Amino acid sequence: MFDDETGTALTHDYFDKGPHIWSDPGTYTGGLHDHPTSVQFRHGMGEIVTALVNAGLRLEFLHEHEYTLFRRFYALTERDGAYWAPEGAPRVPLMFSLRACAPPAAGR
Repeated sequence: MFDDETGTALTHDYFDKGPHIWSDPGTYTGGLHDHPTSVQFRHGMGEIVTALVNAGLRLEFLHEHEYTLFRRFYALTERDGAYWAPEGAPRVPLMFSLRACAPPAAGR
């Protein structure tokens, strides 16, 4: 959705579900792919949470994080085992975590 260099310019439509085809020999962990072409689909936050609810799960938490665990944008700086926006740059969520569980069985 954002440019790869700085992560500050919108370059892709948030609601364009794809498929998006990428060819990149490198992995986000620094390794190399045996097959560098990947097909990816975007799923917005609403779509993800709605799928959990429709599956009958109960959302326990949803957290947004201002860091990520891999260098998604070249401008991110590594600190404390994670990647962060440069000092002074506006912050946006770079990652999220959630926990969902099945509701307790009736009568328990």
